[in-house]
Amino acid sequence: MKQTRINHGLPVRRHRVFRSSALSLIVLGSLLAGCSSSSSTPGTPGPAADDPAAVQPGVRPVINADVATLEPVDFTPPVGETQNLYDVLSASGTFTRLLALVEQAGLSETLRSDSPLTIFAPTDDAFAELDTAVGPDSLSALNAEELSDRLTYHAVADRAIDSMLLRSIDGLALSMANDLPAAVTINADGQLQINGAVIETPDLAASNGIAHIIGSVLTPPIRPADPNTNIPPPTSEDIATTLLRRSDYSTLLLLIEQAGLTESLQGDNDGQGWTLFAPSDTAFENVDLSVLDATASMELVQQHLYSGTLGTEDMLDGPLMMSLGEVQVLRSDSGLTVGGATIVGRDRVVGNGIIHFVNALLSPDVN
Repeated sequence: MKQTRINHGLPVRRHRVFRSSALSLIVLGSLLAGCSSSSSTPGTPGPAADDPAAVQPGVRPVINADVATLEPVDFTPPVGETQNLYDVLSASGTFTRLLALVEQAGLSETLRSDSPLTIFAPTDDAFAELDTAVGPDSLSALNAEELSDRLTYHAVADRAIDSMLLRSIDGLALSMANDLPAAVTINADGQLQINGAVIETPDLAASNGIAHIIGSVLTPPIRPADPNTNIPPPTSEDIATTLLRRSDYSTLLLLIEQAGLTESLQGDNDGQGWTLFAPSDTAFENVDLSVLDATASMELVQQHLYSGTLGTEDMLDGPLMMSLGEVQVLRSDSGLTVGGATIVGRDRVVGNGIIHFVNALLSPDVN
């Protein structure tokens, strides 16, 4: 579901680490290793590891469901309902642990606000279950930011979602208030679940939203690392060697070798340097590599290669002339795209240029 700016001077290129023939053998070995089955690896978890229902309290789940797209719907509270979500939960008397943490995180006014909200509210018994699994008061020991992240994973902001709508998205995920997904499922007994936690009492209405009572405390999945932070320091290694050290760029390296461009990408382009927009192996999943001869491989690589060094701060919206053809650069709130591909790892300064890692093949047809 989101990502600072650094200018580096290019270090002087010292030497090549691999010659072309050695590089091709290593790349081929990487490809063969990647094609081998991992099913026989000892300790590899089975399918249950991807099932949130199999996750014990306090263990981070793996969410493999697509996030549902929900149309905006105005929330109309029940006639005569004047209590907000905070008051409704407080009056129940079974959410003292949850509300104490809400107060500690400074979120109580959110539960009292007029903005619609959906809450998946763990009971005191659910917190006792978590205490047994990971130790007492594990959440109250978190700092305010961490605690807020855990609590907002129990809410969907700006929307009141009833159980009927939840049932309609069985097998999909909700985008929670902390921007992480939570899987919605219906179990074999017909019970509605959120990340495997059974919704024990659905549709508890308030003046500003809906609460669903759950029997487990939700633990969010691991937040994906932002690839545009913690950019490694400049290296004196060339582009080809840098890619070789990344296990997920073997397809691109093989095409570079097949195109006869390895020596070029180990060189400094007559002092100008290179900028490579590097798609990972997954970007080639729908490409029939068997039909790519040396000429086609060269064309594909050149479509991702800029003659010169070009950092993201120097990229302007509009056309960008590559070694072969032209692509469009576009900046938006969601990131920087080049030829329709999003830069997911920027400004990797190497000895003979810059690498920008992209999530797809560049296309000259995307405006």
